[in-house]
Amino acid sequence: MPLALILLFAQVIIGTLSPSTAPPLTPDNIIRAVETDPVAVLAASPRFYVPRSSPADHERLRAAWLSQVTAHPDNISILLNAAYFLAVEDKDEAKSVLERASVGEPARKSAHLGFLYALDVLSLDNMTADLKAPLDQAERTRLKEDASRALDVSSDPIMLAAATMALRNLVMRATPAGPPDEAVFQRASALMERARTLAPHEPLLDGPMPLVPDFETALRISGQAFPQPAFAPTGNKRITVGGNIQKAMLIEAPKAVCPELAQQARITGTVRLRGLIGPDGRVQDLTIVSGHPLLVQSAIEAVRKYLYKPTLLNGQPVEVVTQIDVPFPPE
Repeated sequence: MPLALILLFAQVIIGTLSPSTAPPLTPDNIIRAVETDPVAVLAASPRFYVPRSSPADHERLRAAWLSQVTAHPDNISILLNAAYFLAVEDKDEAKSVLERASVGEPARKSAHLGFLYALDVLSLDNMTADLKAPLDQAERTRLKEDASRALDVSSDPIMLAAATMALRNLVMRATPAGPPDEAVFQRASALMERARTLAPHEPLLDGPMPLVPDFETALRISGQAFPQPAFAPTGNKRITVGGNIQKAMLIEAPKAVCPELAQQARITGTVRLRGLIGPDGRVQDLTIVSGHPLLVQSAIEAVRKYLYKPTLLNGQPVEVVTQIDVPFPPE
């Protein structure tokens, strides 16, 4: 590969060139990148994707990815790149690539199959909103029904948990013009309950957001970072503290009240928030990380009343960014 292309490729990968300022990559350049370093290519990102609307170049790039799959059947990174490239416009083949894989990391394979099934359930083509396939409604309906059936009969707890993770985090992209579909959250909760019933002692399923590293990998391949809620600067010194450590600093922590509708529906689980705690120990701001929509508001109302011991840095009180988990039913 020419040196200039290598340098351009590296700059795009590490982000020193943004999509708006980086010169375009030609199909020939992309194909050479796949042939040279298939692990590094962000296969499902707009910069490294050639759509079927350019049939000859798309087929050449597809052939390059399938050649890498054949050459490296046990390399999970290459298989994932190929699968997410294919998933934009050939979802059945994308899942087939992972299903046929004989990798030494079966949990990762199962996790990404779960993500792909979730994309089909939500009628999404990609982990981001940047790539869309020209599929007709009949084909989308077929894919959705096939994915739903696959999840309904699956006995793979990792796949079920991964589908849960993706459904909860991508549902807003499936309904950008309106509120998220409540049925999606209900389905995700049912899948997670089945996963934990199948594998009650599986550490990968711990917490309200299991399999985050694999989800981050899927987003990275699609050219997007996992969203991290940010708080506006206030002029005060600010540090980040782990949730369990900060929890020990609590002075007052009123319990959240489970809403009546959630009780009637027997909805349980944990709402995870990211909080900004002021130098005086009071909660200044909150953002939602995850949780059932019927439980989120009650969790926020409770946490806004929390009071912590001030956190000191070199003897001076500072702001703290931390994770706050609110369980339902309350402990």
